[in-house]
Amino acid sequence: MLPIPDFDTAGVEVAFGPYRLDAAASSGGRVVLGLEVYQSHLVDPAKCAALTASGLPWAEVHAEAVLGQPQPWQVITSGFGPHQCERCVARDAAALAERSRREAAEAARREAQKRADEQEAEREAYNARIVQVARKGGNLIFGQRDRIGMVFTCVVCKEPVTATRVGPNIHFLHRPSKACDARRAWVWAGMWEVFKQLERVPEAVRIHRRCSGENCRHVFREPPPEFDKVGCKEPSLTLFKAGVPLMQLVFGSEPKLLGAAEVLELRPGKISHKPAVWWRRRNGKLCDACTARLVQAERQPENGVKPSHATSKPKSRPKPSSYASVDNSVSRPDTPAPPRAPTYA
Repeated sequence: MLPIPDFDTAGVEVAFGPYRLDAAASSGGRVVLGLEVYQSHLVDPAKCAALTASGLPWAEVHAEAVLGQPQPWQVITSGFGPHQCERCVARDAAALAERSRREAAEAARREAQKRADEQEAEREAYNARIVQVARKGGNLIFGQRDRIGMVFTCVVCKEPVTATRVGPNIHFLHRPSKACDARRAWVWAGMWEVFKQLERVPEAVRIHRRCSGENCRHVFREPPPEFDKVGCKEPSLTLFKAGVPLMQLVFGSEPKLLGAAEVLELRPGKISHKPAVWWRRRNGKLCDACTARLVQAERQPENGVKPSHATSKPKSRPKPSSYASVDNSVSRPDTPAPPRAPTYA
């Protein structure tokens, strides 16, 4: 409900400036409230603007409401400005508080996401400085606790790196403005160790492969093919004999294959520690024990020999027989007779 100012007189067709009000309330000869009654046409925009600009509280109501309805009357237009009931004010306040809460939560979420993105970028930049292997002269250096703080050379970029504890491990860290490829460092380390092994003691190299039999732990060990030259082109080494590629050792992804008779994939992390042990994937070859078991299993149906569990007949359970009489001393033939009660003379 709109507030009504105090007044002492009321009248109709009351003059107010260049306009006339359908009804007005006055106090001390001054108009304090104007009332327009809508019957055929609404208050024109010019009069509405003039009444509002004058600061006079005024309202326009339906004629039928004035004649047939008790107060309060429904207002069509007024100069009171925006006005709400207490329930609407409370509803709008609750909506405003909820909107503010959601905006604050969204701002907090965005800030948290921003901090998480910044931390992730910092972690990625820090991890890009880490390599797991370095070198000192012609020797590879791996992370050990007694080397923390010592400076070595990166095997990839030839930049100085410092042995640093990263979590539970010891790695090598570039300076803050330098990034390197840790995977390529492992590839280079594996290639370098295998190349040194082939140049110095090639006869110690053995190619290992497990037997393809089920649950068999037998390992075949054989030497690599005879070669007279080792070609090096990252990420692979190639063994040549009279200019013909015999075996290509692959240490990384996407190598350029040279048409060698055999391609052997090696894990750089393992081969850098044991350069004389090359592991090959299973190719279906069986050891002597697995071959003997397979031959024996294939010959059994040919000889007509059935397994022991198939040749022996299972013992059938004896059928129960009926009692010969109702006497308790007579029992089933397949069960021992129950003991008799002792008698005393």
